[in-house]
Amino acid sequence: MRLRILISVGLVACAGSGLQSAAASPTDTKADIQAVRATFRAYLKALRDTNGKAAAGLVDRNTLAYYERMKNLALHGKESQVRPLPILDKIVVLRTRHQVPLRLLRTMNTTQYFAHAVRQDWMDSASASRLSPGVVEVTGRRATVYVLRDAKPTPMTFAFSKEAVRWKIDLTSFFAVASAAFKAMVLKGQSQDEYILSLLETTSGKKPAPTIWQPVIPQ
Repeated sequence: MRLRILISVGLVACAGSGLQSAAASPTDTKADIQAVRATFRAYLKALRDTNGKAAAGLVDRNTLAYYERMKNLALHGKESQVRPLPILDKIVVLRTRHQVPLRLLRTMNTTQYFAHAVRQDWMDSASASRLSPGVVEVTGRRATVYVLRDAKPTPMTFAFSKEAVRWKIDLTSFFAVASAAFKAMVLKGQSQDEYILSLLETTSGKKPAPTIWQPVIPQ
């Protein structure tokens, strides 16, 4: 079983000049919809190809900020900080400690860390191959894609942000749903932490060390 670490509408106001932003024309909206679809397809292709560099170039600042926090927690987070984390965050932190060599983790920047996760197929390329964009809604510089699975509608959505002139996927918009899915997988009579450690052993083929709860570089 693989870990599925997948993939809010915001309004942007103009300030400073005193001019009001013009409403997007139907042509502009159509172009944005096409661009959002293209970004989502490119991201899914990057996951299928485990192309970390390509995937990292398609995620937004919110996503990279999240992975920066997870990387720092993996390196320096105390047990008292890690155990109370939401289940998805805890999986990311502990999987990083369990599977990323320290020499590599210390030298990677955030983009490289995210790219490494994609190359190692943490995002589940097999599932990505079954997804495609459905309806797209654009509001200002935010967009929502309703996801198709095997060409059929699903309740799944991904949010996108327009950064400068490019649409990028905001994976954090899906994390609450992903966390709920992981919680549902915890067996009756099993603690959440027991489930996570079992999951790490299943996905990696090796038992997590008892020190996994401790920071790899104490501060």
